[in-house]
Amino acid sequence: MTSSLDSLDHSVRVKTGAGWRSHSRVRLLISVGQNYHEGAKLQAVVAWLNRNPTVRDVHVSVNGFLQRHNLIAAGLPADEAGAQALASETAWIERNAGILAEIKTAGWFMTRWRDWLDRPDFAARLTALANYAAEQEAKNAARAARGLSPLVTLDDVIDQDATGFASRKVDRNADPIRYERLAAHSRDYVREELAVFAMQAEELPAAEVYPGSNLAAAAYLAGRADLPEPLRPLATREFTRIDFARIEVAPAPPHPQRTLRIA
Repeated sequence: MTSSLDSLDHSVRVKTGAGWRSHSRVRLLISVGQNYHEGAKLQAVVAWLNRNPTVRDVHVSVNGFLQRHNLIAAGLPADEAGAQALASETAWIERNAGILAEIKTAGWFMTRWRDWLDRPDFAARLTALANYAAEQEAKNAARAARGLSPLVTLDDVIDQDATGFASRKVDRNADPIRYERLAAHSRDYVREELAVFAMQAEELPAAEVYPGSNLAAAAYLAGRADLPEPLRPLATREFTRIDFARIEVAPAPPHPQRTLRIA
């Protein structure tokens, strides 16, 4: 019986976050619409999971519905953006079902992004983020009153993530209105991610694997001892960045030429 993993043309390499080896569960963070979560590269990730004996459980977290923020920023009404993002998420699952079925761990499972938003504690996590940011701003105001420089805050790094994303999509000088709209929706995007990450890290502790950089906001919260209880799981979140290398197949050596001898 043939497998989609029998002839790979990419391999996975870990760039940062070797702590994944200490976890029995890996969480694949799936960005719907990115080519590194399709076809040959997704196959390479599954093959990497399968050959590592420490991985005994895989959580596939499909975040297609999160992308509605980008569609709203592009001008779609919220309901239409949500429906379109959900349809893209469904299509991704259907398109990649065969590759995911190759995951060997018996306990692998999938969640969809809206599964987390529908839970009652999602709003509590968002509120905790807002309250934590407000407390930091108040502390900086007190520092300023004493003539001290401000400390970097959660809102500062959320803004760093949001403006970085907007800058990759829009030239701020050429279209400042569109840029500011995208940056504003990107802030909502990041806050929603952080709230869901906190829920996932609490309920399903795992090494989180992604072929891209960590959010600056998530990296900022890692290791912090001052987080309120709803956000505390973010302090111990384990992030592993992976990358891909193309497998070069050596050409077959040429057949030796036979010399014909004429008698």
